[in-house]
Amino acid sequence: MFQYLSAKKKEISDFLNEFMQSESAAYAATGRFGKDTLNRLYEFACRGKMIRGGLVVLGHELFNGDFYSEAVKTAAALELFQSALLIHDDIMDRDTSRRGEPTLYYQYAEENKAAGINEFLHIGEAMGICAGDVAFFCAYTLLAGLSLDPDKKQTVLEHITREMGYVGTAQMLDVFFGAYNAKTADISQQEILNLYKFKTGRYTIALPLATGARIAGASIHNISALESLGEKLGIIFQIKDDELGLFGDTEDIGKPVGSDIREGKKTVFYQILQQQASATEQEKLLHIFGNPDITQPDIDYVRNVIEKNRVREKVSAIVDTLKKEIESHIANIEIQNTDTHKILESLVSYSITRTI
Repeated sequence: MFQYLSAKKKEISDFLNEFMQSESAAYAATGRFGKDTLNRLYEFACRGKMIRGGLVVLGHELFNGDFYSEAVKTAAALELFQSALLIHDDIMDRDTSRRGEPTLYYQYAEENKAAGINEFLHIGEAMGICAGDVAFFCAYTLLAGLSLDPDKKQTVLEHITREMGYVGTAQMLDVFFGAYNAKTADISQQEILNLYKFKTGRYTIALPLATGARIAGASIHNISALESLGEKLGIIFQIKDDELGLFGDTEDIGKPVGSDIREGKKTVFYQILQQQASATEQEKLLHIFGNPDITQPDIDYVRNVIEKNRVREKVSAIVDTLKKEIESHIANIEIQNTDTHKILESLVSYSITRTI
C-alpha cells in the first residue's frame, strides 16, 4: 500500500508542479505575493502524504477506468482542498508547526515581524487565510478543466462541492465543541461520531474513492458501497488520529502531542473518559482540557486516567464494530482489478493498526 501511495504521490506532485508553473505568470502579475503563494502552496501540499489524492486514483483503478489523467487531475484538486483546510485549521487552532515546519500563517507572521510590521501575527493570519482561499480556487480551476462527459463532469463537481460544504459546517461544530467548557453529558457519543463522519470520514476516504470510481464509470451500486466503506474507515482514521494525538510522538504525527487537550477537543476518548472517571478526576480534567497553558505533567495525567479507566479498550470496541461493517462493504463491491483490491484491503488494515 505504501509503495502504491508513494508512486501516486509522485505522479500527483509532478502534475501539481506543472499546473502551478502554468499559472505562475498570471499570478505573478497580481503583485509581489502571487507567484510566491503558489510556490508555498505547492511545497505545503507536497509535504503531506497525499492520501486523498492517492485514493482518487485507487478508486479509478479499482474499476479499470479509461480516464486516468483526469483522475490524477482530480487527485491534485483534492490535495489543494486539503491544503486549504489545513492552512485555515492551523489558524483556528493557533498551531505554529505542522509536518515539522512552521505553519503557513506563522511563516508569514515571522517574516512580517522581521520586516517590522505592527500586529505581525494578525497580519500573518490574514495572509494565511488568503493563501488558503487561493488553494480552494486553484482546486476549482483544475476541476473546471476536467475532460469528461458533461454529465459526468457535472456530477463530479456537484459531489465534491457538496462534500466540501459538509466539511465546513462540521468544522464549525468541532470549533464550538472545543470552546464548550462543560462536561460532555449533553454531547452524545453518536454526535461526536457523526462529526467524525462529516469532518473526516466522508471527505478523507469516501469522497476520493467514490470520485475516482465515478470518473471510471462505476455503477451506482459500487459507488454507494465505496462511500459507505469510506465513511466508516474515515471514522476509524479520525479515532486513530485522536489516539495518536494523546499517545503518539510529536515527530511522527507532525504536530505537538497534547494539542487536542489544549484545544479542548471533544473526542470519543474524552466523551468516554468523562463517563468513566471519578468525580475528582472529572473536576481536574475540566481544568486541563481547553487550557492552552497545560504542562507535560498535565498531559501525562490525562494519559494515566485514560489507561486507568480502560478508555482505550472501549474505543477499540467501537473500531471493531466499524471494521466488521467495512468488511461487509468490501465483499459487496464488484471490483474489477484484483491488484488494487489488495491495496484497498491493506488500506483498511493500516487504518485500524497505524501508529503514525
